Amino acid sequence: MTFGFKDWTKLIIIGFFQTTGVMGCIFLSMRTIPSGETSILTFVNPLLVVILGTGFLGLKYRMSQWFGVIVGFIGVFITLGFHLQLTTGSWLGLGSALSWSIATVMVKKWGGLFDTLVMTAYQMLFGGLLLLLLSMVLESPHLIINATSLGVVVYLTLMGSIVQFATWYYLLSRGDPGKTSAFLFLAPFFGVLSGWLILGEEIHKCVYLGGFCIFIGIFLVNWTKVNKKLLQQ
Repeated sequence: MTFGFKDWTKLIIIGFFQTTGVMGCIFLSMRTIPSGETSILTFVNPLLVVILGTGFLGLKYRMSQWFGVIVGFIGVFITLGFHLQLTTGSWLGLGSALSWSIATVMVKKWGGLFDTLVMTAYQMLFGGLLLLLLSMVLESPHLIINATSLGVVVYLTLMGSIVQFATWYYLLSRGDPGKTSAFLFLAPFFGVLSGWLILGEEIHKCVYLGGFCIFIGIFLVNWTKVNKKLLQQ
């Protein structure tokens, strides 16, 4: 497959939003707020995909799905503790959600031009190179090589990048981006649970209530009415 200038540009743009924007914002966010909160903010992106899909892809959603968007945003507000004064980490978490939703819309629009594995590889390459450049400017890069660090890198490379993105792009190519993205709402629950089990982070009551609202929002976005006439046939 031969790529032209426009094709390379599209892959670079996808890599910027999907890898550089998402991963950069997530890791910086977790430096100032709990990992569970970062997870919830990041995976509010399905609600943003519904909005962006309507505006840029011309997709049409029912009133119940839009109501799901509103309920989901309310869930995020509750999860943050009923306050509007967001910290830097909170803004970064929301930035990762916006970046992921933009990438989702772009992949849905341009994904048919590339093989799934090819797009996965190049977007990670370009996005990773941009992250490397940013790390040289904003940080003092160093690497402690031991069994733990090697295990983390291998896991993130295989499961957190190759398998994750290849599966994600395949599902996006097969279905509605809003409905497909909605299943990402399962991630915050695992994020909060993992933060509690592994890092000993406290789970506040507002997280449960906010998580419940987010779950309702996901259900409404994905809920499809069944035609009773078809059931009777």
